[in-house]
Amino acid sequence: MTARLLRREGYDVVATTTKSEAVRLCKEHSFDLLIADIGLPDGSGCDLMIELAAMCNIKGIAFTAYGYQEDVARGRIAGFSAYLLKPLALKEILSAIDKVLEVLPE
Repeated sequence: MTARLLRREGYDVVATTTKSEAVRLCKEHSFDLLIADIGLPDGSGCDLMIELAAMCNIKGIAFTAYGYQEDVARGRIAGFSAYLLKPLALKEILSAIDKVLEVLPE
Protein backbone atom coordinates (compact mmCIF):
# COMPACT_ATOMS: atom_id res chain seq x y z
CA MET A 1 0.00 0.00 0.00
CA THR A 2 2.79 2.42 0.89
CA ALA A 3 4.53 1.74 -2.43
CA ARG A 4 1.34 2.56 -4.35
CA LEU A 5 0.83 5.80 -2.42
CA LEU A 6 4.43 6.87 -2.99
CA ARG A 7 4.20 6.07 -6.71
CA ARG A 8 1.13 8.31 -6.91
CA GLU A 9 3.25 11.07 -5.37
CA GLY A 10 5.80 10.65 -8.18
CA TYR A 11 8.40 8.47 -6.47
CA ASP A 12 10.10 5.62 -8.29
CA VAL A 13 9.49 2.72 -5.91
CA VAL A 14 10.77 -0.85 -5.90
CA ALA A 15 8.92 -2.95 -3.32
CA THR A 16 10.14 -6.20 -1.80
CA THR A 17 8.81 -8.43 0.93
CA THR A 18 12.02 -10.01 2.21
CA LYS A 19 15.47 -9.00 3.43
CA SER A 20 17.19 -11.29 0.93
CA GLU A 21 15.32 -9.76 -2.02
CA ALA A 22 16.21 -6.23 -0.85
CA VAL A 23 19.90 -7.17 -0.59
CA ARG A 24 19.83 -8.72 -4.07
CA LEU A 25 18.20 -5.62 -5.57
CA CYS A 26 20.69 -3.31 -3.89
CA LYS A 27 23.51 -5.27 -5.49
CA GLU A 28 21.90 -4.80 -8.92
CA HIS A 29 20.59 -1.20 -8.70
CA SER A 30 21.28 2.12 -7.05
CA PHE A 31 18.75 3.46 -4.53
CA ASP A 32 18.47 6.73 -2.63
CA LEU A 33 16.40 5.47 0.28
CA LEU A 34 15.28 2.34 2.09
CA ILE A 35 11.92 2.27 3.84
CA ALA A 36 11.81 -0.96 5.80
CA ASP A 37 9.69 -2.67 8.37
CA ILE A 38 11.67 -3.92 11.34
CA GLY A 39 9.97 -7.33 11.32
CA LEU A 40 10.69 -9.10 8.02
CA PRO A 41 9.87 -12.73 7.19
CA ASP A 42 13.54 -13.66 6.76
CA GLY A 43 15.32 -11.32 9.13
CA SER A 44 15.39 -7.99 10.87
CA GLY A 45 14.96 -4.62 9.20
CA CYS A 46 17.80 -3.42 11.44
CA ASP A 47 20.09 -6.12 10.05
CA LEU A 48 18.99 -5.14 6.54
CA MET A 49 19.80 -1.47 7.18
CA ILE A 50 23.27 -2.34 8.50
CA GLU A 51 24.00 -4.58 5.51
CA LEU A 52 22.72 -2.17 2.86
CA ALA A 53 24.38 0.89 4.41
CA ALA A 54 27.73 -0.89 4.29
CA MET A 55 27.13 -2.13 0.76
CA CYS A 56 25.69 0.92 -0.96
CA ASN A 57 25.70 3.83 1.51
CA ILE A 58 21.91 4.12 1.53
CA LYS A 59 19.80 6.17 3.93
CA GLY A 60 16.87 4.53 5.68
CA ILE A 61 13.50 5.05 7.31
CA ALA A 62 12.10 2.42 9.67
CA PHE A 63 8.34 1.97 9.30
CA THR A 64 7.14 -0.26 12.10
CA ALA A 65 4.82 -1.07 14.97
CA TYR A 66 7.76 -1.70 17.33
CA GLY A 67 7.78 1.52 19.31
CA TYR A 68 9.44 0.81 22.62
CA GLN A 69 12.40 3.01 23.50
CA GLU A 70 14.76 0.05 23.03
CA ASP A 71 13.33 -0.60 19.55
CA VAL A 72 13.87 3.00 18.49
CA ALA A 73 17.42 2.97 19.89
CA ARG A 74 18.18 -0.27 18.03
CA GLY A 75 16.91 1.32 14.81
CA ARG A 76 19.07 4.40 15.27
CA ILE A 77 22.13 2.25 16.00
CA ALA A 78 21.40 0.26 12.83
CA GLY A 79 21.53 3.49 10.85
CA PHE A 80 17.91 4.46 10.26
CA SER A 81 17.64 8.25 9.93
CA ALA A 82 13.95 8.21 10.89
CA TYR A 83 11.79 5.79 12.85
CA LEU A 84 8.07 6.01 12.03
CA LEU A 85 5.43 4.17 14.02
CA LYS A 86 2.42 2.61 12.28
CA PRO A 87 -0.23 3.62 11.59
CA LEU A 88 0.60 7.00 10.13
CA ALA A 89 -0.61 9.36 7.47
CA LEU A 90 0.98 9.76 4.06
CA LYS A 91 2.01 13.32 4.92
CA GLU A 92 4.15 11.97 7.78
CA ILE A 93 5.92 9.57 5.41
CA LEU A 94 6.48 12.33 2.84
CA SER A 95 7.82 14.66 5.52
CA ALA A 96 10.25 12.00 6.74
CA ILE A 97 11.43 11.33 3.17
CA ASP A 98 12.07 15.04 2.61
CA LYS A 99 13.93 15.33 5.90
CA VAL A 100 16.07 12.23 5.40
CA LEU A 101 16.92 13.12 1.81
CA GLU A 102 17.28 16.80 2.77
CA VAL A 103 14.81 18.00 0.16
CA LEU A 104 14.38 21.77 0.30
CA PRO A 105 10.99 23.38 -0.38
CA GLU A 106 10.67 24.91 -3.83
